[in-house]
Amino acid sequence: MIDPIIGRVVLTLAIIFGAAQAQTLVVDGRLAGPVDTTLVPNTAYVSLSDAQNALGLTSLLQDGTLRLTRGADTTDLAVVEIEDPADTDEPPPAVDPPPALRVDGRTFVPIRDVLTAFNVAHGDVDGRLVAVTPRATLTSVESAGRVVTATFDGPVTWRLSSNPLTGRHALFVPRATGAVTPVQDDRTVDTLRVRRDVSGIQVDITATDRRAVATAVRDGRFTRIHVLLEPHETTTDAPPEPVDDTPYQLALDLDTRGLSEAQMRRWEIAMTALARRLQAAGVRTVVSGGLQAAGNADARRGVLAVSDAHIWFVPSLSTPGEARVWRLPDTLDDVALPAVVRRADPNARTVRQVDAAARTTLERLQGDAGTDRRLAETLTGTLFERAGLLVGDVQQAPLPVLTEAAGRAVLIETAPDAVRQFGFLDAIESAVLPLVEGSF
Repeated sequence: MIDPIIGRVVLTLAIIFGAAQAQTLVVDGRLAGPVDTTLVPNTAYVSLSDAQNALGLTSLLQDGTLRLTRGADTTDLAVVEIEDPADTDEPPPAVDPPPALRVDGRTFVPIRDVLTAFNVAHGDVDGRLVAVTPRATLTSVESAGRVVTATFDGPVTWRLSSNPLTGRHALFVPRATGAVTPVQDDRTVDTLRVRRDVSGIQVDITATDRRAVATAVRDGRFTRIHVLLEPHETTTDAPPEPVDDTPYQLALDLDTRGLSEAQMRRWEIAMTALARRLQAAGVRTVVSGGLQAAGNADARRGVLAVSDAHIWFVPSLSTPGEARVWRLPDTLDDVALPAVVRRADPNARTVRQVDAAARTTLERLQGDAGTDRRLAETLTGTLFERAGLLVGDVQQAPLPVLTEAAGRAVLIETAPDAVRQFGFLDAIESAVLPLVEGSF
């Protein structure tokens, strides 16, 4: 039985999404991938990788059984090997419950059964299978000795980032809500606080010389996430790094190619308004797109090089109501990297000079690992929640595109009129502020 409130959300999504030409899985407003009904008649399948990315699943294939885990919940599926339907006239018969399928080395899962197993509301909306994951409420956060426990009143997924060198750790639970006052035991934890925004709940933990490991346990309808703070062995007695009290700087960049004069003016007004809002929140904000438009590319690169983050707006999509978010690749392209090195040091000629330029480039690109990833992931949620834009998974842009901002860059592709969408500026602001406040 679908909760009436969640059912109304699904109905609202039907109005937002409108008609679609091909059957697609949409989870929490994000395009997750195609739905295949040709593998087994009248049964909807999606690739295992698409299901994992969309629902935050982990998987284990062992002895003919596929175990899927979401948060503290699990479900098991039998696995059957079949021929590609394109190579046979005899599709496999439908069985109940439907198994996971292996087809030419790829694994597919019966998505409706998976959604039901994890209590995810779903329904068909004009050719799209639309799913809305439940929103759990945070009920308590407390530390006792070496353990910080966050309790939610339903199933959740989470991501934990831990930096034992700085002693800062963050537990992020997407789509969770609620407001509680943490109960802190000072024996191990230095500070403990809870942050909430439209994308979810984050528990910030400061514990000096500790590394963090998280596990989850279901207790009836509750999920308890336990963060264990273990001692971190240090091998050097290096002095602490100096505190950087330089104000945070954000660069807003705009690609005006293809815009009409009226559209360009509308975007420039919006960028100026967003910069003022962020300035009022304590973020030093520079609109660097105008430098590019004026042909002053060197000045633009200088602004981006000293900025802590860079959001590049590219209003080039032809589909209204949709957006794409791009970030730097996790792995560096062996073909693209030399071109970036030549740009970093055009005078590098010898092997030693090229190697030195490559090291400098890599350090610059990877110095703030994770910042662009978290900002991009947060934007996919806020653009849907605040502005109603349908956003797919975060994509990885070619390396040369985002290197000028030292890798701390996120590119947002929208239709030219997206800036007129109600809540568009709110979506950008609510994604940026947690980064500025140090919660990323």
